[in-house]
Amino acid sequence: SWSVDPAAGTINTSGLFTAGATSGGPYTVRATSGSVSGTAYVTVTAPVPASFTLSASPSSRTIKPGRSTSYTISITRSSGFTGEVTLTIAVSDSPSDVLGTFSPNPATGTSAKLTITTTSQSPGGTYTLTITGTSGGLSATTTATLTLR
Repeated sequence: SWSVDPAAGTINTSGLFTAGATSGGPYTVRATSGSVSGTAYVTVTAPVPASFTLSASPSSRTIKPGRSTSYTISITRSSGFTGEVTLTIAVSDSPSDVLGTFSPNPATGTSAKLTITTTSQSPGGTYTLTITGTSGGLSATTTATLTLR
């Protein structure tokens, strides 16, 4: 017969252990057959949830008003995350004529291209670009800078 601390999970008559939802341990697993018995110890580790992070390359660009430029937004996926990531941009003190678009969007791979367009009337200055990616209940953010002069 098999036994295990109920806080660790369950064990069936064949000795197949199924971990519980809470991390912890070590827990004692005991096997007994007649007068023979043995003990083992298990530690339960909760799985790392699927997620993603974003980064921008380069981190900074300088262009003249009226020009355009691009950044590569890298999507680092972890723990089996495969979802689509919808990207948005916010530009600090944003003049309405500094626009950002992503391709593709939503992103399904490991990167997307962010294209920034300006007009000749775009005011000079340094702007913080805040790029946010969302997928279901997950969210990640990165920043880059754009200088117009």
